[in-house]
Formats: sequence, C-alpha cells, structure tokens
Amino acid sequence: MPQMEDTALVDEEMPDDMRKFTYHFLALSFDLIYGLKEVKEIESGHDYLSNYMKTMILGDDDDLSNAMKDAQYGLDDPHSGYLMTGYYDGVRDLGLSINDIGPRWRAMVEYSWQDHITDYCGSFTENVSYEVNADGTIAVVNITGFSLDAVNDTDTAKEFGEKLAQIQNLGTVESIVIDLSCNGGGTIGIALQVLGYVTDDPITVYSKNPTDLTEETWTTTSTVDALTGIDWYIMTSPSTFSAANLVTSIASDQGLATIIGRQSSGGACSVAYIYLPDGSIINMSSDWMLTNDQFESIEFGIPVDVSASNLVNNDGTINFDKIEEIVANNQAE
Repeated sequence: MPQMEDTALVDEEMPDDMRKFTYHFLALSFDLIYGLKEVKEIESGHDYLSNYMKTMILGDDDDLSNAMKDAQYGLDDPHSGYLMTGYYDGVRDLGLSINDIGPRWRAMVEYSWQDHITDYCGSFTENVSYEVNADGTIAVVNITGFSLDAVNDTDTAKEFGEKLAQIQNLGTVESIVIDLSCNGGGTIGIALQVLGYVTDDPITVYSKNPTDLTEETWTTTSTVDALTGIDWYIMTSPSTFSAANLVTSIASDQGLATIIGRQSSGGACSVAYIYLPDGSIINMSSDWMLTNDQFESIEFGIPVDVSASNLVNNDGTINFDKIEEIVANNQAE
C-alpha cells in the first residue's frame, strides 16, 4: 500500500489506452466472474457499464474512479464494492455512505442502526458468548462471526465447543438457540465446523456455477462429537449474511434446527477480489454460488420456521420471554 501511494503515476494523467483497458477489463470481469448476472438481468459487462462508459473513458481520473464506484454499488449487492482507487488517482478509499447503496443493502444497514439492535450487537465482548434463561433450561449462544485467526487467537469453532461444554456442565439446559442475528459471515470452513457440534451426520454443501450451469455437491464430517439430546434453534435477522446464511440453509435443509426470528439477508456467492489495470481494486460476487439442496440460490436469504421480530428487547437485551414461548410451542407440536 505505501509503495502504491508513493508511485510517481499519481502526478500523471492516465493515458487513454489505460483508461480504455480498465473499462474493458471491468466489463470482462462481469462476463467471466460475476455470479449474479441472471439475478440482476445483466446481459453482458459492456451492457451493464454502458451508462458509465462515456465518463470512464472520456472523463478525468477522478471521474473514472467515481464511475467505477457507482457501477459497483449500483449492483445493490453487499458482496460487491469498490475498495480502492488506482495509481493515477492517489490510491485512496472513496468512502461509502448510505446514499451510495441500493434498497436491499440499505435495508440491512438501517436494521442494524436501530438503537436496540445496535446496543444488542455491540454488547458482545467475545466472538462466542452465551446466556441462560431464569430456570436454566434455554441457552442462547451468540456467534458474532466465523473466524480462525492465530495472531488474534480466534477460533470460532473451538470457542463454540468450549461454551457448549460449559452449558452442558450446568446440567439443566434442554434447548440451545444459536444466535446468528448479528453475524455477517466469515470463513465457510469454520462455519461448517460449528455445525459439527450440532450433528454427527455428514454435512452436505450444494453449489452451482450460474455461468456454465454446473452443479456440485460435497460432504464433510466433523471430528468432534455433537451435543446430543438438545432441541436446537437458529436465530436470524436481516444482519445474518454470507457464511451465517449458509449455516442457516444447511440447518434448514437437513432438519438440524428450527429457524426463528426474521429472514436472513442472504449472500450466496463467494467474494472475488479483482485488481484492475489502473491499480484500483474491486470486489464482486463470484460465479461460485451456494445453493440449497434443490440447487436454488440462497442469495436472498432463508425463510424462518417461526417468524418473530421482537427477540431483542427495546433495552438491547435478549427477549427470553418470547424465546421461551417459541420453544414451548415448538415442543408442544
């Protein structure tokens, strides 16, 4: 990054051929990599970028950067964005405001901005934590993200297992709610390891390539023992995205847990990071698309089994009264 910022090109105007190369390279990236072309009704990269072409090719360096930013955020795809300008435009982050994003992404952000949700999601000091209701029969285990980071000593799957051991030692818990309502995703492999504590059965992942229409199924098994005899639930919200959305999908398909709360926001495609010829960096949803067991995209979230919009109290605490009601009704069926 410092080397890119110090480049002598920052004082030069981008050559016309580089500007055109960058434009056509971005268009080609949409053709070959972008996984949501059908969903977004994009015939081709050049077709999508046609409204930005004149600005990108004939404008100055700032115009090119801002046009690429507008094109990326115009997708209204939380897995796609404009990360950094190129060599000729000072190598900087142009920033992102609520006005830059579309209605889908804005709904996710505005949900998280509610005071009680901000207080709730901001209250967790650990990646994995739990609390138990008054009679000790229900535990809510919150996972803020799925990560494995040796530097920061973070291993979500291991931490989840440790919390479950503590819960098991209480000797009273019959139902566990895995709270993914503040979870924006993370590493898929770690997310699958978490499911290994829920079931001893193989975990099946389904995906497809929307470009060549190939489909793929693969299974994984866990080396840990699942916690048996537990009534499992997964709590989701509009903040549940990406790998957290996948966990919800698998649990729903395989009947591992009852999904409660509000529908997750989705995020089906892995993220591709693309370095454009002018040195700028973008990210976009790739053509590796996760699906349900019918090979249907999970891009727009997983429906809940029990809809509830009040699982967090106005004071930013978990609403155990509502969760107890859901559990009681579910067990009575």
